[in-house]
Amino acid sequence: MNFLATPVICFLPFKYHKAVKEKGWKLVLAILLCIILLWTIRGIKDMAGMYKFINEVTKECPDFALKGGVLELERSYQFDEDGVYVVFDDSIEHVSRGDIDAIVASGHEDVMIVGRRGLGMHNDGETQVMDYSEFGNIDIDKDRLCNEYMPWLYLLVIAMDLFRLICSIIVYCIVAAILQFITGLISDLAYKTKLDMGEQFKITFMAKFPPYFILFILGTIFTNLKFVALISLVLQLAYIALVLFFYSKAAEDEQRMMFENNGQGPWMQG
Repeated sequence: MNFLATPVICFLPFKYHKAVKEKGWKLVLAILLCIILLWTIRGIKDMAGMYKFINEVTKECPDFALKGGVLELERSYQFDEDGVYVVFDDSIEHVSRGDIDAIVASGHEDVMIVGRRGLGMHNDGETQVMDYSEFGNIDIDKDRLCNEYMPWLYLLVIAMDLFRLICSIIVYCIVAAILQFITGLISDLAYKTKLDMGEQFKITFMAKFPPYFILFILGTIFTNLKFVALISLVLQLAYIALVLFFYSKAAEDEQRMMFENNGQGPWMQG
């Protein structure tokens, strides 16, 4: 089997019986590489979103001065377009997580509210709220913000996506190691097919990928998708059961062919 074809084979339950005969490290490596590719695409999308966000802030942000934990603006500013919501207003004393969540719930994906004593932002499903006092005795204006500080947001996006990629791979492997025992039970009890530990793990590791892939794509498109972990687990178990159905049928066919090839078919008896 072609090494690079493994992620595609994962979507074909009737192909698992042959795929499982491949070396385990090849199957695992192919799927992990595909997961890394997915997160690379997500990272590109996040960087594009941040690029758009920074350009809008640089273009539309009014002159300001932040000193002693207090922000003073030349004028207030609001931008609301294409899912991006940005407000600069020093009449807003503090910004709360509830303020951000309310705007996100109204259908905005990228949100930033800058008030007199603090700010809050939401990007790629993550919400952060902070007071200027947390930065110490900071002294900054628009020029320094746009030219010195805003570019660091790109590194922040990269770091966050890299961290999430590592966590995703770790969780994927741990869950596969746990679910393999359920895979063995389903195969034994429902389909009367005994699996060794290698078969259990390979089937589980491969069968987890289609639900992971589908929910990853949906999560990239719909960033407010909820209960992803629970939905993923249910889909994984359902797909594992489907794979085992085809796997047991293929195992029965293989045993029957071996039986017949050994000259023990019913027409050879007597």
